Amino acid sequence: MVAATVCPVDVPNCTGLLDFNLTLVIQVVIFGLTAAILWQLIWRPIVEILEKRDQRLAAGEYAGREAERLYEEGLAEVQTILEQARISARELLAEAYRSAGSAAEKVRAAAVAEARALTEAALTEIRGERDAAVASLRTRAVELAVLAASRLLHSDLDVQRYAPIAAQAVPQ
Repeated sequence: MVAATVCPVDVPNCTGLLDFNLTLVIQVVIFGLTAAILWQLIWRPIVEILEKRDQRLAAGEYAGREAERLYEEGLAEVQTILEQARISARELLAEAYRSAGSAAEKVRAAAVAEARALTEAALTEIRGERDAAVASLRTRAVELAVLAASRLLHSDLDVQRYAPIAAQAVPQ
């Protein structure tokens, strides 16, 4: 035992205020080794797992925002096409009314019928284009969802296989 004592000279059997011995040194060394081993075996792997999880979550959030952005862009494009078709239909209808105004009632009726047919055809075409655009957006959203799931799961998911499942989650 190594002892460092601070005692007055005239006090018998004084052990001192500070008593260092080998046991304390061994305990400090054991504590340090235990802390280093626990860091290597337990704490570091946990920290690495949490960091990987955070990275996957960030990638999933990015993929979700990207899918939402693409959806919004597609929706804006569909609305632009619809508005252009409405303007075109109004112009066609106005032209039909102008040309039919000076002709006889029979010619006028034929022009109105033609304008309505053109409007219906334009609306039918618009609906078809809108439906195609929405279907394309929906398909793309499903593909992006499967891609995002694939990245989150670190697995190569088959779009053909999982697209019907993801399509159920995408609103009509």
